[in-house]
Amino acid sequence: MKSSSAMQSGSTMLEVLIALVVILTGVLGAAGIQMLSINNTKNAEYQGVAAINASNIVAAIHGNSKYWLKAGGKTISVSGSSVTGGPSGSTDCSSAKCSATEMAAYDLSNWGAAVAASVPSGTASVDCKNTSPVACTITLSWLVKNVANLKAASTNNTKTDLFASGTVRARTYQTVVIVR
Repeated sequence: MKSSSAMQSGSTMLEVLIALVVILTGVLGAAGIQMLSINNTKNAEYQGVAAINASNIVAAIHGNSKYWLKAGGKTISVSGSSVTGGPSGSTDCSSAKCSATEMAAYDLSNWGAAVAASVPSGTASVDCKNTSPVACTITLSWLVKNVANLKAASTNNTKTDLFASGTVRARTYQTVVIVR
């Protein structure tokens, strides 16, 4: 016949194992929340930096309205310091006198370099409509890695949970400036 102390030690071991599983589940949940928090903080930082970059080009557009008043109907793309569809020039306007077109090229080139350096895979565009007054839509785009529990549609149109860790998604920030 087994003594009661031998049975007690076996049940104590089982209780310890169950407690360990419960504690580890809680620790893993806390780690997941921390990971989500860090990811969302970084995404919010990129959104804030994009807003600052957009306001920088808005200030440059207002400061050089002579060029931008004639920019209606243009869509200018900026990737790094490369400008497509807009003014071109290589004059360093910080140390030389520049025309309005040269200043716009200088501003766009520097702005594009700042966008590329401050957000991952950052690109930007300025789309000016041929209206009176001229309205330019400024769009910044970048890529972020997601860490989230997303609802994704499956092939049969039912919703399924998808843990999207490592999924890269495009983000954009957009603002409009009126040139007067």
